[in-house]
Amino acid sequence: MSVWTTRADEPVGPGDLVALSVLAHSDAVGRIVAGADDGTIQCLLVRGGNAKAGTFVHVEADQLLVRVFS
Repeated sequence: MSVWTTRADEPVGPGDLVALSVLAHSDAVGRIVAGADDGTIQCLLVRGGNAKAGTFVHVEADQLLVRVFS
């Protein structure tokens, strides 16, 4: 299982809900799905400014801002 660290130094992994910095979608909230072969992290967007919920995005580890508790 892959584990990454948010900018707030919190460990996160698949299934965790995180705030994301995604330029094309403004800031958003997504659930980590898996690590991709290219080193990016696949997330399913849950909420975002102009982002459609249910959209898959690939982000870099430095785009994981903070873990979100629901």
